[in-house]
Amino acid sequence: MREGLFSRRSAPVVVLSSVVVLGGYVAMFVLAAEVAGTGASVGELVPLAVLALLAMGLPLNVGGGGLGRGSPPGRSGRRGWGPGGG
Repeated sequence: MREGLFSRRSAPVVVLSSVVVLGGYVAMFVLAAEVAGTGASVGELVPLAVLALLAMGLPLNVGGGGLGRGSPPGRSGRRGWGPGGG
């Protein structure tokens, strides 16, 4: 595994594929917010999407409800979008 993922030859491919996957997740988050009718701009949604993905990646939960479930609604509520905006 060390020779496969962490070699100098494969590192650019691994980084590029990770960026493409991250972009896909962010685009899906923005599309879902648009379909939900939040009215927020892409510039407001992209930082929220990245923050939500980071929170969902933390291995911290209690009874199955971790940070990933509470982060997007909490952040959208602070922006004043209301319950439907999360």
